[in-house]
Amino acid sequence: MKKTGWLLACLFLIFASCNNSFQKVVKSNDLSLKYEKAKEYYADKQYLKAEQLFEELMSAYKGTQDVQEILYYYSYCFYYEQEYLTASYNFKNYYSTYGNGPHAEECLFQNAMCYYKLSPYKELDQDYTNKAIDAFQIFVNSYPSSSKVATANEYIDGLRRKLEQKDYMSADLYFRMSDYKAASIQFANVLKSYPETQDAELINFRILRSDYLYASNSIEIKKGDRYADALKSYNNFVYQYPKSTYRPQADDMGNAIKDFLDNHKTEVSQAN
Repeated sequence: MKKTGWLLACLFLIFASCNNSFQKVVKSNDLSLKYEKAKEYYADKQYLKAEQLFEELMSAYKGTQDVQEILYYYSYCFYYEQEYLTASYNFKNYYSTYGNGPHAEECLFQNAMCYYKLSPYKELDQDYTNKAIDAFQIFVNSYPSSSKVATANEYIDGLRRKLEQKDYMSADLYFRMSDYKAASIQFANVLKSYPETQDAELINFRILRSDYLYASNSIEIKKGDRYADALKSYNNFVYQYPKSTYRPQADDMGNAIKDFLDNHKTEVSQAN
C-alpha cells in the first residue's frame, strides 16, 4: 500500500509539473517559444495542448509565411483528436488559401479523409458518405497525377459499394413487407445507379421474384398484365444468366407464369 501511495504521489507531482509548465508557455509573450513548444506537444501526440497554442499563433502570425505551417499542424490536431468536421474545414481552408503551398495536395486529400472517417454504417444516413465521394473526386480531378489517386479511387469504390448496399437493403425491406411492386422498382433502381455492381445477377433474380409475387398476389382482373410483366423479367434473367445457380428457381417461376398466361389466353379466347 505504501509503495502504491508513493507511486500515485509521484505521478501527481509529474502531472502537476507538466501542467504548470504548459501554463507558463500559454502565459508567455515569447511567440517563438510557443511555436517550438506547440510543435513539441504535437510530436508527443499531446494534440489538445498543441491545438491551443497553434490557435493563438494563427492570429499572431497572420499575414506571415509561418501561418501556412501553423494552419497545417492546427488542422492535424483536430484530425488526430477525431474532430473530423473541424479538421475538414481547416484542411479545406489551407487548400483554398494556399493552393500553391507545400501541403495543398495533402490537405485536399485529408479534407476528403475527414468525411471518409465520418461515413457511418450502411444502415444509417449516408450524407457524409456522399460528401466523401465528392471530396475524393475533387481531389482526383485536381491532382490526376498524384500518387494518392489510386487510394482515392479505392475509397470512392468502397463508399459507392456502401451506398449500393444501403439501396439494396431498402429494396429488400419493401420485399419483406410484401410490397412487391415497390421492391421491384427499387431493385431496378439499384441496377441503374450501380450498373457495374457485382450483385447484378442476384438483383435481377430479385426483380423476377418480386414481379412474380406481385402478379400472383394480385386480384384476378390484374393478373394477366402483371404476369406478362413477370414473363419479361424471367426472359431477361435467363438471357443474361443462362447458367445461373438461381436458374432452377427462375424456371419454376417461369413455368408458373407461362401456365397462367396460356390458361388466361384460352379463357379469354373462349369468352370471346
